[in-house]
Amino acid sequence: MNILITGAGGFLGRNIVAHFSQKGWQVRGVVRKTDGLMPMPGVLWFALELPSPALGVLLAREQPDVIVHAAASANVGLS
Repeated sequence: MNILITGAGGFLGRNIVAHFSQKGWQVRGVVRKTDGLMPMPGVLWFALELPSPALGVLLAREQPDVIVHAAASANVGLS
């Protein structure tokens, strides 16, 4: 199976990536930056700012069986 996860670098996303990677799924992780990400078997990382028209291209090319949207704006407007 092929899964695409937005927000793959966040707390929730990292755990989802690890879970499905360990199950043998092909994981496509969408993150803001690929700096500091650990290589994982079966995981390809894509750096995109969301929303982005490039996400449509990525979806068409990768054709995931499952999409998990875990991206969020954290701490916006908090001081």
